[in-house]
Amino acid sequence: MKSFLIVVFCLSQVCAAQTPPANPAPKTSASVILGVFDRSTKADYDARVAPILQSEIQGCSDCTVKNYSSYDAHGNFTTDASEAHQLELLAQESNIIFINFNERANATNKVISEALKTAQAAGKLVVFAASQPSPGENSAPLSATLAGQVPGALIIGELGERDRLLGASFFGPEMLTAIRPPKDQIGKGIAPSIFAGRLTKAYHKRTDWQKYLAEKKIANRRIWLELNDCFR
Repeated sequence: MKSFLIVVFCLSQVCAAQTPPANPAPKTSASVILGVFDRSTKADYDARVAPILQSEIQGCSDCTVKNYSSYDAHGNFTTDASEAHQLELLAQESNIIFINFNERANATNKVISEALKTAQAAGKLVVFAASQPSPGENSAPLSATLAGQVPGALIIGELGERDRLLGASFFGPEMLTAIRPPKDQIGKGIAPSIFAGRLTKAYHKRTDWQKYLAEKKIANRRIWLELNDCFR
């Protein structure tokens, strides 16, 4: 009888080990939000920027693109009180913050650079378009621009046909790299959007993107760090 009980006990233990729990915990992965702040009109953003970002994150079920730009009733970008509110939401909710414009630093846009530095301190990644000055303005070093006031921002330029920066672009060592978009898209300013979307899709692969990309840039022997090299 004693031997029989031992056998039964052992069998019960084996069955218990092989039987999965009634409600196993589902495997989930945290979502990643790419927050965009763009000074073009809403119509231009929807037609030119959003499709590029959505194309780059295709296949990533955890990736979301959200436009935090502030618009008036006509879909034009506005710098009224709603801008500060949208910046606050952008910094709070986004994992990656994409500022799709750049301009000379001034007292008015200091609210943007301060909000971005606070977001960085909270662990958010900031991507900037290197951009070009407004019509009639001269180019300038990135250190004199809004992007240059956010240390550690991933500043992305755009290359033209001969792998040179587009004419009059803001320039300087603060730029991580410059990307040449598809031939039929050169000159449309979409290179930073391509990078931001690609980074969003790859976000969960690393926890040290800022340091990793800075080291990639230092180790790179070519003039510009290739897009694909950024995510290998």
